[in-house]
Amino acid sequence: MKVKLISVFVFCLLFAGIFSCKHYPFLVTNDHLIDTSSIDTSHNPPPVVGIPCDPDSVYFDSQILPIFVSNCAQSNCHNATSHKDGYTLTSYLTIMSHGIHAFQPTSGNIMNSILDGEMPPGSASLTTDQIALLELWIQQGCHNNHCDALCDTTNVTYSGTIAPMMQTYCNGCHNSNVQSGGIRLDLYSKVSSLALSDSLTNSVTANGVPLMPKGSQPIPNCMIDEIRIWKIAWAPNN
Repeated sequence: MKVKLISVFVFCLLFAGIFSCKHYPFLVTNDHLIDTSSIDTSHNPPPVVGIPCDPDSVYFDSQILPIFVSNCAQSNCHNATSHKDGYTLTSYLTIMSHGIHAFQPTSGNIMNSILDGEMPPGSASLTTDQIALLELWIQQGCHNNHCDALCDTTNVTYSGTIAPMMQTYCNGCHNSNVQSGGIRLDLYSKVSSLALSDSLTNSVTANGVPLMPKGSQPIPNCMIDEIRIWKIAWAPNN
């Protein structure tokens, strides 16, 4: 009787084991074939891919708007506060609403005033290069465009880097005729002095002082880096 009970007990154990255990097949993958060295595990966002600059195109954001802001959108002239004669020249919309006609560079109130030498009043006229740039932008259709220029800080010079930057963004308010704040930025001696004292960098980064150019967006970070690099090199006249 005892032997029969043991046999029945063993059979029950075997029966329970068969129906209580579920055996799943192994999942076969190709993970071992993946080159894990190429996987980004930093969890950083992907780098932003900018818009490359076409050397044959004129860009409103970086080339045209600074001309208007520096030379026209000054206090008592055509900024948002003064808007002299009803003209506000601080953005694409306001500039285009005041007599600039796409593909017609010699027509319209603004261009006529510039070409006749009436504007900017009381200051140095726009340079030949600036006028040519405006005309080319109009010929290309007056696009509200921008691009992301490559930041090359390997060869920063006064003549090739800093002086053109001052001409584009600053000289309209800081020249021999209009010395806003008593500051000139059309001479090497003045620019270098401000750079070496960090006043120039502080102005374009709003470090303890109002942001310059006044009434405009900040200059690109690349240009700020160029100013710093030139200053670290003791602002040479090169």
